[in-house]
Amino acid sequence: MPAPLCLAFAGDGQDRAKLCIDIHAGNRKLGRIWFRSRTGTLRPDPNALLCLGLYPAAECGAELAISGAVDADLLARAPRINGMFKTWWNCRQIGIHAEAAPPCAVDGGRGTAAFFSGGIDSSFTLAGAGPRLSALITIVGVDVPLSDATRVAQLARLCEDTAAFYGLEPVVIETNLNDVLHPYASWIHLHGAAMASIGHMLAHRFERVLIASSGNETAWNVPWGSHPGLDPLFGSAALQIEHHGLVSRYDKIARLATHDLLLRNLRVCNKAGYNCGICDKCTFAMRALAILGISARAPGFPPNDLTKGGYRIVDDAFLSEMQRLRAAALAANHPEMIPEIDQAMARYRRRIARWLPGLARVHNRMRIMKHRLRYNRIAA
Repeated sequence: MPAPLCLAFAGDGQDRAKLCIDIHAGNRKLGRIWFRSRTGTLRPDPNALLCLGLYPAAECGAELAISGAVDADLLARAPRINGMFKTWWNCRQIGIHAEAAPPCAVDGGRGTAAFFSGGIDSSFTLAGAGPRLSALITIVGVDVPLSDATRVAQLARLCEDTAAFYGLEPVVIETNLNDVLHPYASWIHLHGAAMASIGHMLAHRFERVLIASSGNETAWNVPWGSHPGLDPLFGSAALQIEHHGLVSRYDKIARLATHDLLLRNLRVCNKAGYNCGICDKCTFAMRALAILGISARAPGFPPNDLTKGGYRIVDDAFLSEMQRLRAAALAANHPEMIPEIDQAMARYRRRIARWLPGLARVHNRMRIMKHRLRYNRIAA
């Protein structure tokens, strides 16, 4: 068994705009993660350490040691969370060493915040849950690298301008989290826990945080780092975590038709620093906008040339989204879109659905092996 993964806040423990977390493999330091808030303070809540450390420890097969007292109910749920990781991705069931915090009175009325990136999912959450929100939280340093000053400024401004328009508080959190933990845990598997961790650092300001769902009802059947059955388990007596918006992607875009600001600033592309108009995410969004007749109101996309772009269906969740898009295209009298959709679905059923599960298992084993070997070399 490798040395335990140990997480502890660095510093004197006072409220501050910047928090640092030291991560060790036994006595050897893996790195220091920092979180910096552009507005207000962050609090060094040990619950954040448990959320942040549980998946990397399970992935690397190391026991987890937390410095500080963790909410007793969250600590009791940790083995269940670990069990989900084990079932989904063949992680190990690990020991967790942390002190249980005694029950304490919790102040109410601290408000509700939603994580916001400007994408379809978080924009839908803002549009749908707006009346009960008091703040938007945007994380900078994950999909937009901190080294890209221009895009960092754009993303921060997006949060600030959107929050101002809806009368909410903007909370921009910069972090190097992915730089430090990526060698041991991918963002795909960690992102829900990371958002929960940030939520706990803000629990003195908010009593509930919303994490936008990236899928529809089929998300219950898809292992993912943010999941309707997983996210709420990371909560505590002081912070409730809500997985919001199990709605099809097309219907989310349709909901945004009454929100010009969100349409104007929509960002969906994971291939470039702008909406490329060619990748599967851009293709889906642009076809949906065309079906709804609102392409001109989403200037963040290139001209909607239906001869460009394409779909790459990689799982049953995206297949269900394509089925909804096909039904919408037929209902709106856009038969020209049907052949492209049918070809993509046929290609998935004919080829990818046959070999993808096996390939995913192989890829998963290789990823875990790589992360464990890397961790063991340092922890030895």
